[in-house]
Amino acid sequence: MRHAKTVFGLPARIAALLLALVLTALAGCASVPQPTESSLTEQPAASDPASGESPQESGEQPSDPQVSGEESAPAESSGKTEDGQSGTPSEAASDVPSESPSEAQSDEPSEEPSEPDASSEDPVENSETSEEPMVKTWPCLSGTFLQPWAFTAMSDERWEAHLGYLLEAGIDTVIIQWVAETPYGKLSSLYYPSKLSIEKAAGYAEANKLLPGLLKAAEKKGVKVFVGLNLSDEWWNFACTKDDWNKMQSGLGIDMAKEIYELYKKEYPNALHGWYFAWEMFNGMIGYETKAADFLNMYLDPLNELDPSMPMMLSPFVRASGGNAAAAGREWTKVFSLTHFRKGDIFCCQDAVGAGHITIGQLDGYFAALKEAADTKDGLLFWANNENFTKDYQPRPVKEFLEQMKIAQPYVSGFVTFAYSHYYSPDVPGKAFNRTYHDAYVKYYNTGSPD
Repeated sequence: MRHAKTVFGLPARIAALLLALVLTALAGCASVPQPTESSLTEQPAASDPASGESPQESGEQPSDPQVSGEESAPAESSGKTEDGQSGTPSEAASDVPSESPSEAQSDEPSEEPSEPDASSEDPVENSETSEEPMVKTWPCLSGTFLQPWAFTAMSDERWEAHLGYLLEAGIDTVIIQWVAETPYGKLSSLYYPSKLSIEKAAGYAEANKLLPGLLKAAEKKGVKVFVGLNLSDEWWNFACTKDDWNKMQSGLGIDMAKEIYELYKKEYPNALHGWYFAWEMFNGMIGYETKAADFLNMYLDPLNELDPSMPMMLSPFVRASGGNAAAAGREWTKVFSLTHFRKGDIFCCQDAVGAGHITIGQLDGYFAALKEAADTKDGLLFWANNENFTKDYQPRPVKEFLEQMKIAQPYVSGFVTFAYSHYYSPDVPGKAFNRTYHDAYVKYYNTGSPD
């Protein structure tokens, strides 16, 4: 029998097999990386071999919620972090295990795009309130006169409805032209509940609920009221040329102002806004500028003492028969130099086109001259009182009225009219309900178009 070859004392075949096994084992040890601290902390939770589910799939929560930073994993990522910043689902707080570095660095696009940053959205599309209110560059009314005799039957509801129509037209100021008529110092009409001891004239009449009714509705609707005090028809005979008469009438007017203030200022603090000097002055003063200024001061000084926060308005008119525009400017410049007007008082000149004292072609010249005069009195406001009626006391066509406002616009800082309440409002007392003029003006107010 022949002997087998040996290696290290072993048969050759057995030694070769053992050597191969050793080499294989050594190669396997070299290919397995040793775990590091970072790889241990970044590994996802181990799957349960029995169930085949990870903890997230089975609904289990992390054992320590303080470590996870979340109470539970969201059913579906919103694409935004809790602080409102936009981000991909991997940036949002979540219990879902983080991706491996190779997955996180992938250049593959996300199947679901992240939501845009809220701050980058179009502000017009993103907010219902972002639209700026329209700036009106066209002349618009803010006030109207109101003569009391036409409104004596007004209930609270009717006052509120009337003021509502005015507000639709942008009018938030009402000037009640007078609250008492005092011919030669006697009382012939009264429109508030007075306790003053004034001799009654023949035919005396009162409607003492008118002023409190207007103020009540105005306070509720956010409308300002200028209260005209007293007037009388003899003014047209001699105006302010008689000193004793001036003192007597101004004294009555101031007594009424004090009474009205005590009655209503506390109850209607916003509505009772200012005073109106009811005596209508005019150009062509023929040397009586000083007396005109003195008469104005007889109202201005005590009204300022009563409440300096309440402005006084006057509304004279211009007339071609009283002299040209330059002469009117010189007269009013002298009056202003002698009066005690305060900052915020209002020189609100009638354009006199409706009454026919001047033509619309003369309006620019007169208002230019009056603007120069008003500017000589520091703080005095110059407004226009554009007339929306014709010489036969009918409503003036809206387009013609707007032309008057347009001519006055370069010179004035405000517009009122005599009188929306009497000619354009749908509910003019004593006339059939008619929205024709009101709707035409409101359309212009909202759009700037006269058509």
